[in-house]
Amino acid sequence: MKKKIGILTGLNPKTTPHGNRYNIGKILSQAYDLDLIGFEEGYHNKFKKYFKFKQYTRIKANNKFKWFLKDAINLYKYCRKEKPDILFSIQRPDFQGPLVTIFAKIFGIKSIVRYSGAYFDMHRFKKGVWNKLTTYLTCGLLMKVIKYSDKIICMGKEQKKELIRAGCNPKKINILLQPTNQKIFKPVKNKAKLRKKLNLPLNKKIIIYVGNITNFKGADTLINVISKFSKDKNYLFIVLGKSITQYAAKLRKFDNVLLTGRVPHYKVAEYYQSADLHIHPSYVEGFPKVVLEAAACGLSTIARDIVGIDRIAKKTFVKDKELIEYVRHGKWEASNKSKLPKEYSWKNLEKKYLDIFAFK
Repeated sequence: MKKKIGILTGLNPKTTPHGNRYNIGKILSQAYDLDLIGFEEGYHNKFKKYFKFKQYTRIKANNKFKWFLKDAINLYKYCRKEKPDILFSIQRPDFQGPLVTIFAKIFGIKSIVRYSGAYFDMHRFKKGVWNKLTTYLTCGLLMKVIKYSDKIICMGKEQKKELIRAGCNPKKINILLQPTNQKIFKPVKNKAKLRKKLNLPLNKKIIIYVGNITNFKGADTLINVISKFSKDKNYLFIVLGKSITQYAAKLRKFDNVLLTGRVPHYKVAEYYQSADLHIHPSYVEGFPKVVLEAAACGLSTIARDIVGIDRIAKKTFVKDKELIEYVRHGKWEASNKSKLPKEYSWKNLEKKYLDIFAFK
């Protein structure tokens, strides 16, 4: 009989049957029965192949307090009824990580928390006194509870140092990136053919940004860079992701920008495959999957110098002018071969995930 893992995670768009939750679940389902604790209606039907859905409240989580309350009720009732062997927090280490740690201790369950971003500094990128204060209380104080979990997964040495400074035992910390589906994200042989399919120009240099467009993800840098090339007809910037209204309005003013909004995962891969360069200006992220996906598609990335991202990125930058200079004069080296190092292949990461969850 398989052991059971209860996974606390936020909603996943119904149109996206992939991403970290899906891929990690695909790996863990080989050895465990998996429960997703939350709202079943938030997930694509393909999740049913690897997960069972468990929900015990109909609270509408439209703010942090309600999210916290909803997750607390779900966890409490889930632990009492299902008695899982492991509780796992795959996202939101600021409040879901502490909740998993607390309820695991209460019910005598093993716990694993995934620390996926530079959350301790998140308050610096919030606007308004109230937002800064609540974010600091959540990320700067509450999140430190995760040091009492049995194991922590983080993305790199820099994050490990952050966790140690927050009081975490180094022996609990495991550096492990998220797996990339290389059956979807892979190089394409005929880029011109793909551009025609996507109705993209054949004679322009295409730079791509993938992710939600927010201040802490570097929206100001993205807009600044695009503005420097706004009169140059040789460049096209493709922006994939949900845009906060204020940034979307600014981006629409430029003739050299294609705003796609959110697109299905296979479509994201096609845009990577059709591009010449990937840029990632985020200020605070762990090790974003977009950099791994771009590399798997043979695409070079230039990224802000955070959390050891130079393990994959072709080049890193600190100031906007460095990024602008690289876009204008750098050797981009888009390739028809994957740039994803073998150590981050699905097979290697699969073994590491299964090893971490195998408590002795």
